[in-house]
Amino acid sequence: MTEVASGGHPVVLEWHVRPSLLTYLQRMPDFVVVTEGGAEFTGDAVRLPALQVGPDAFDASGAVELSGHAGALTLPLRGVVVRDGALWIDDPTGGDARHRLVNLRARPEGGHDTTLAAESDILFLYNYLPDTSFGELLVLGA
Repeated sequence: MTEVASGGHPVVLEWHVRPSLLTYLQRMPDFVVVTEGGAEFTGDAVRLPALQVGPDAFDASGAVELSGHAGALTLPLRGVVVRDGALWIDDPTGGDARHRLVNLRARPEGGHDTTLAAESDILFLYNYLPDTSFGELLVLGA
């Protein structure tokens, strides 16, 4: 279901992550941003190079990790794929399975609204309930 494919049309996934979370993280004295593979953090969005491998199916090749509270609060955007109406990441605990981070809902004007997936509230120390709005995901260059 969430296997990474090869080939496809190059795009950029631009996720305007929940602004209050980004503001909170950036105010922490130990806020850390780690980027890999051409990905970037702009201050208000994460940008990941990706390939469009099917209708509404994307595989990111870069990674971004935002963290604070000595790593206790981390947004680990590694192994990102978009499939089945959700954005999936590598299992944050190091397991083999993918982890659904947010659900996607297409917007008529383009892009997707994101809501926190039920299994991801633990990543945010239960400060956000499942289905909480988690920002806008745009696909640039599609």
